[in-house]
Amino acid sequence: MDLKKSIQNSAFVQSFRKKDFFPLAFLDIIYYSVFIGAIAFVGRVIFPKFMQLYKAKDIFSSFQGASLDELHAAVLQVKQTYYQFWIYLVLTLLLFFFFYTFMKSYFWHKAGNQKYSWKIYWRFCLLNLILLIVFLALGLFIATVINEQNQVTIFLLILYPIMLYSLNLAHPLLVKTQNLRLMGKQMIKIGLAKIYKFIIPYVLMLLFLIILLNILLLFQLFLPDYIYYIIYLLVLVAYTTWVKLYLFEVIGRNLE
Repeated sequence: MDLKKSIQNSAFVQSFRKKDFFPLAFLDIIYYSVFIGAIAFVGRVIFPKFMQLYKAKDIFSSFQGASLDELHAAVLQVKQTYYQFWIYLVLTLLLFFFFYTFMKSYFWHKAGNQKYSWKIYWRFCLLNLILLIVFLALGLFIATVINEQNQVTIFLLILYPIMLYSLNLAHPLLVKTQNLRLMGKQMIKIGLAKIYKFIIPYVLMLLFLIILLNILLLFQLFLPDYIYYIIYLLVLVAYTTWVKLYLFEVIGRNLE
């Protein structure tokens, strides 16, 4: 009987009993839709301008023997592309940073059934800015110290998992502590000293993902492609929502 109760009260089981799961999943759908839109904008608008600037040297070399008017027009075009590239890039990064911060801070506060305010938003902005600077510094360090052949492996297998682990730990901790200094202390106590308590949750999340992906493969056998891909994306979004709710439960139970 005690075993049954402990299973029912476990963070894993309780994460499936959240009443606000669907509103939170809808927030994730909005976030990922905007994220895909941002990637499409970068691919369609910003990246082509970058390639134009990258090939500018070749363009000017082809103007040997051209008139001054033609050279002047080419310089103006490259100059315009240069300014457009940086304006679009900076605006996209800034807008997405603020949007990302709002969606994540709002999600975690709703997951914790807490009131949301602009003060909380700016606190999350500061946290994300600190984390961004830290991981950019680590990325530059890796790019400088590690040889090129191993850089991709280090980024994918070490830096990226550490970044995800830190974000999924820092955000809910800030919601629970409402203080950056206390959040930092709890990150050390929970994220480092108690890292062993996250092994089972992450193993369960990985197993759950493998099971879902295999089930989705079965749907591919009898569903039209467009319906299958819609279901596939919705299931993955629902999975990411559940992962955050599960981590919120695990972190809450280990909070000192």
